[in-house]
Amino acid sequence: MNHSSDGLAIVHRNLSLLAKALELSRLFSVENLSVMALQGMTVVRAYQHPGLRPMEDIDLLVRPKDMDRARQVLEKSGFRSRPLYPDLLEKEGVLLDVHTHPLNLDRIRSRRFLFPEDVSPLWSRAVPFFDGEAGGLLQPDRWDNFILLSAHALKHSYSLEKWLVDLKIIMAGWREDDADWAELIRRARFWRQERPVLYGLMLVEAMLGERMPRGVLSGLGVEQLTVVEKRILRMKAAGFASDRLCMALWFFMIEGWGRRSRFLWETVFPGRAVMGQVRGRRAESLVAADYLRRGMEAISLASGDMATLFRFELFNKRRQAGVKKKPERPPDAPLS
Repeated sequence: MNHSSDGLAIVHRNLSLLAKALELSRLFSVENLSVMALQGMTVVRAYQHPGLRPMEDIDLLVRPKDMDRARQVLEKSGFRSRPLYPDLLEKEGVLLDVHTHPLNLDRIRSRRFLFPEDVSPLWSRAVPFFDGEAGGLLQPDRWDNFILLSAHALKHSYSLEKWLVDLKIIMAGWREDDADWAELIRRARFWRQERPVLYGLMLVEAMLGERMPRGVLSGLGVEQLTVVEKRILRMKAAGFASDRLCMALWFFMIEGWGRRSRFLWETVFPGRAVMGQVRGRRAESLVAADYLRRGMEAISLASGDMATLFRFELFNKRRQAGVKKKPERPPDAPLS
């Protein structure tokens, strides 16, 4: 398939998902059900062309108390849950991923150390997703949405560049507006998300070439970043990839070694329902050997990351030794 047909397929997929979102919005309005769109769906219309931002599914947020009812409403309209994954519903090739929290606290409870458990302020500031469709599908306001997109990109270790491009697209509207930047800093502090927002801005600058206001980076705490954090971000900007990158950076967001240890343990050994999904079996069929294999896999992945990082740094040092030394970055450069 050539690039032209690829682009047409993305356009068709995106328009189909937006049409389905409008259908769902009207359904939620009739059912008087509060539902919020998240992630790609909230930013795709900001792109100049619908084929520039691929989407695979529709991410939705509901209040925990509404989860069962939301699932019933969707199933009544023809959606069916996937085996082992009751919160993933599918109909005619459209996949809905229904959440009750931006970081899925129902899966990993200790993620509440990373993002407040109470997200009611998110709902109070939400705006209609479709103009003129009051009472239907909602979306976070632009500042909260930027923060959620930053947290989501970190959660997935910035493994897809499109998540950084999303940030670049959103911030384009307030590039020269000090009031917008000030509100972003204020909301990031409110949600205790200064680090994810700061990491995202620094990587957008390093990888996409967008110069960030120094005062904004300072307001988010760039001067308080540790040497390790800067090193991790430099390596990511240079091309180092690992699904565990988020774990290394999340550690700097969690206060206290007790909480950090609890978070690490629960991430490796989640509850039985999630563990069943990881092993691809029903929770009641799990045995001690499943947990042993999970622990061994975690050790193997961590060891593999360390070995890859060592080779990556060795390669970079050899490459740098073979080229003329580049001018040093300005003293206020965030990745220095």
